[in-house]
Amino acid sequence: MTISTAGSELRGPGSGAGLTVLADDVSISGLTIDGFDTAIVVDRASRVTITKNTLVDNRGAGVTIVGP
Repeated sequence: MTISTAGSELRGPGSGAGLTVLADDVSISGLTIDGFDTAIVVDRASRVTITKNTLVDNRGAGVTIVGP
């Protein structure tokens, strides 16, 4: 799956995750993600590509990777 945008913004309420990736073979690019605890959580997924995103004003990590 590919999520590719040109200048789209994902704004949050100040908590939670902006995006949670649970599937393999996902590509995310071109997003601005702000206002979450964590912008992107990769949870036990493989071959995930995250490029050319802007992650701002999130409380914690920009990207968190969970799993073995």
